[in-house]
Amino acid sequence: MERKKLPGGESPQYVRDLGNITSGLTLTQMQGDNPWHQCPTSQFVVVLEGSWFINTTDGDYIEMGPGHVLYQDDYEGLEVNGVSPVHFSGSLHDAPCNQMIVSTASREAVPNDFSCDWVDFV
Repeated sequence: MERKKLPGGESPQYVRDLGNITSGLTLTQMQGDNPWHQCPTSQFVVVLEGSWFINTTDGDYIEMGPGHVLYQDDYEGLEVNGVSPVHFSGSLHDAPCNQMIVSTASREAVPNDFSCDWVDFV
């Protein structure tokens, strides 16, 4: 991430150009549960309409609705402290959840790398 002023901005912000690491854009509709799995690559999941939940390997649970963004990096082949992280997700309230998924190029995981403190922004 780079600290700089954006065009028309008065104060510097931490920004990162994701243009060179974006590998795909998918619009999808989740309906029901999706049992334990990994994502195909690191990705941002943006909720467009409806709501969904995510259970993670470490026991966390979160519900997300329109406008929420999740950064997900439990992709296939990743191992942290001998564990392959996975998640269980599904739509809420027996209703579909429309999502936009922005896939990014997978990267090698660096355990205990706290250089990006904006991951927990929901």
